[in-house]
Amino acid sequence: MNRPVVTRLSVCLIAALAVVNSARAAITHRWNFNETSGTNLADTVGAANASIFVLAGGGGYTLSNGAVRIDGGTRASADYVELSGDVFDGLTNATIEIWAEPHTLVANTRLIDMGDGAVNPTTNNFRLSWANGNVNQQTVGIRGYPNAVSTLATTVNQLYHYAIVFEANGGAGGQGIVSWYRDGVFVTSQLHGTASIAAIANLPSPIVWLSRSPFAADNGANASYHEIRTYSHAMSPTEIFVSRTNGPDTLVIPPAQAFGVDVTTNTANRLNIGWSNGAGSAGTLVVVSPNQAPVGQPTNGVTYAASSVFGSGANLGNTNYVGYVGAGTSVTITNLTPGVRYYATAYSYSGSGASTVYNLANASTDSEIVTAVAQSISLSANATMPLGVSSQATVTANYGSGIFGDVTATSTYSSSATGVVSVSASGVLTGNSLGSAWITASFQSKVSSN
Repeated sequence: MNRPVVTRLSVCLIAALAVVNSARAAITHRWNFNETSGTNLADTVGAANASIFVLAGGGGYTLSNGAVRIDGGTRASADYVELSGDVFDGLTNATIEIWAEPHTLVANTRLIDMGDGAVNPTTNNFRLSWANGNVNQQTVGIRGYPNAVSTLATTVNQLYHYAIVFEANGGAGGQGIVSWYRDGVFVTSQLHGTASIAAIANLPSPIVWLSRSPFAADNGANASYHEIRTYSHAMSPTEIFVSRTNGPDTLVIPPAQAFGVDVTTNTANRLNIGWSNGAGSAGTLVVVSPNQAPVGQPTNGVTYAASSVFGSGANLGNTNYVGYVGAGTSVTITNLTPGVRYYATAYSYSGSGASTVYNLANASTDSEIVTAVAQSISLSANATMPLGVSSQATVTANYGSGIFGDVTATSTYSSSATGVVSVSASGVLTGNSLGSAWITASFQSKVSSN
C-alpha cells in the first residue's frame, strides 16, 4: 500500500480491543505475520487487519518465516506497519505484547508509537523506543508526563518479547500507570495521572505505528516483527511470563473466568467460600490469604495440592494457600485466626497435569473477618485533641489464648460531649472546642472508654 503523504488512512492499534465482559477478559487481536506477499496483515482473532505502508524512494519490507521485516531509513522513505485504529475502544486497561528483533540500533527509532499522527507532537502520543540518543537506552510513556527511561543493553538480530501494560488506576494514589516488560522481566513504569489507554483510543483519528516515529527528524526502525497481540485487561507478571515462555505462534487461550466469589462467616475459626465456575472450564482453584488479597497466582502446567485446613495446602508465596481445586462451587476453610480478615480469589482452569491452563485475568475476590467471641476490647485514642484536628481511634479485641484482632471498622462509637470532641461512625475523632470528653467504643457488648 502506498502512502507518499502521511495522513490518516488505516485505523490503528489504539482503539479496537473490543469491549468484553471482565470475566472473559482475554486476547482480542492477534497479528502473526504469516503472509508471504502483499501489504495486508490479517488479524487472526479480531477483525482489525493491519497494513504495510510503502513509501517511495527508500527502505523496503519483506514477509517471510512468520515475520514482517521493515528495512528502515529516513522517515520520508521508510516503509512501516499501521494497525487498525479501533482496537482499544471502550477500554481503560489493556496490554500489548510484541515479539520483535532489531537489525540495527539507531537513535530515536520506535518499537511502537501511538497517537493522532501529528508531526513533532507534545501531547496525544505514546511511544516505546528501540533506542534513544544512547542506543542502549529506551523511553516509554505518554507525552505530557515525566518520561520513564531505562538502560537495557540490546543486541541486534536477537528476538525479544515485549509487554506493555496500561492500568487506569493501578499507580500510587490511584493514578494511571503504564509498565513494560522485556523477556518476562519488569523494566520500568510511568505514572500519568488520570490518563489511560483511553487517552489515545478516544482521539478523533488514533494511529498506531510499528517502526515509525511521528518526529520529522527520526528514522524508521530496521526491525522484524514476529507477532503482536492485544488484550482487554492488564496482564499480571505471571501471565506475561507464561506467554513469553510459550512464545510467538503458540497461543494458549484460558477458559472463562470463575466469578461471584462470596466469603461468609461460619463458626469460630471458619469461613464459607462460594463461587460460580467459568463456562467450559474444568474447575476452579481458590487461593486464601490473611489481611490482603492474594498476590500469588498459579502457573500453567503445574497442579497444586489443596486443603480446606488453612496453611496445609500449597503455598503460592506470602501465605497465599490453595484452599480448593476442583469442579465444585464451595468450600469451608478451617484453622483461621479469629478477628482476622481473610481474602479468597478464584481462578478457573482447563486441562489437567502438564496441560493445565489457568485464567489469571480479572480474578474474582471477596473477604470476610473470622467471627469469634471477644473477652475484652481496648480503645486507643489521642489523649489531647488540637482544635479542628482529626485523628483515628483504634479498637483491639482480645479473643483469649493470646489472639488479638483489629475491630476498629466494626465497632460503634460515642462521645460524652460532642461539642468538645466528636467521633464519626468509623472512629475518627475531631476536636471542636475547649474541654474534655469521654470516648466510648463498643464491640460484641464489650465496652472500652478513653
